[in-house]
Amino acid sequence: MGKNMLIGFLLIAGLLFLTSSAYSQNEKETEKIVNISGFVQTHLYTDLDPPANLPDKTYDFYIKRVRLFFSGQINDKIKFFVGTLNAGYGKTGDFSARTWIADAWLEFNFSKKFKINIGQVKLPFTRHMQQSGASLHGLDFHGSFIKYPQNSTHRDQGVVFRGLLMNDKFDYRFAIVDGLDPAATVVPRDNDYPRIVGRFGYNVFDAEPDYFWAGTYLGKKKLLSFGASFDYQSAMKGTKMNEAYSAFGIDALLEYPIDSAWITSTLNYYSFGEGGALPEGSGYWTDLGVRFNKIEPIISIENYEPDKGDTGKRKVLLAGINYWLEGHTTNIKFQYGTEKLDGADESHDILLIQVQVKF
Repeated sequence: MGKNMLIGFLLIAGLLFLTSSAYSQNEKETEKIVNISGFVQTHLYTDLDPPANLPDKTYDFYIKRVRLFFSGQINDKIKFFVGTLNAGYGKTGDFSARTWIADAWLEFNFSKKFKINIGQVKLPFTRHMQQSGASLHGLDFHGSFIKYPQNSTHRDQGVVFRGLLMNDKFDYRFAIVDGLDPAATVVPRDNDYPRIVGRFGYNVFDAEPDYFWAGTYLGKKKLLSFGASFDYQSAMKGTKMNEAYSAFGIDALLEYPIDSAWITSTLNYYSFGEGGALPEGSGYWTDLGVRFNKIEPIISIENYEPDKGDTGKRKVLLAGINYWLEGHTTNIKFQYGTEKLDGADESHDILLIQVQVKF
């Protein structure tokens, strides 16, 4: 099923469901069918000792993300969600960033054990990909690990099957999506097989039944979860199956109270094959935070090692403080550290500050 067909199905099905529901409810109930929310993230990036070909210090203040959400429930079995996204508005003086439809799906809730989301969906490649940008633990996504050779990095058009089994201990998410098209200019392909992405997880304590996960639940859940995931599309660069794009990942999350504090820690490991946005190789990222009421010191590490050469090589160490003024509704995040990219001889210092307001 191609992208145009999926979009058409989503729009037509959504219109039919909304129309039929509107006729079956009174005016007061109809007014409540659509919930509107969103968030804004403002971002300051400061490169304290950039390379010689750049100014001595680089200050870049811009709108990291602006998102607007439209969601609702048609009945006890069917939900819908549409989310816009404008990212990087004003970054490096560029105000051409467009607003686009990042998420648009219908959810069919047959039971806790089996749900279907169809449309423009987030992909279940490691737990990190399924998180909402409005409820991250650190300052931002670890974006270099969730890229894919197309514009919609960790989203695609297709269907996700998901559910909780064995008393909510086992969590599965399996997606069949459009993938990269044969006409793509980034990585040309000789055929049009679908992209297959999946994650299988185990919850020691609380489960996470929602479509979007949080990087931290700020004490609302006690979590210890483990997951293994894969991402595969055949013949990304030719006709042989061994030339397929593939990636594998494992992840773990701990969110647990210790006396009057809460500890939150995440570990993710990735292995990427040929044909992706990152060169073939492996890497990891991890973070650790200890929250005392509204203040949380946090440290984060990223490391990626290509199998050949230095392109894509990445070493990042950041430490900072999250100030959860009103939880995920209003917060300020500060990070300072060093990064060393593409095999550079020396690392350079960076300072990041982000303010989020959710409404």
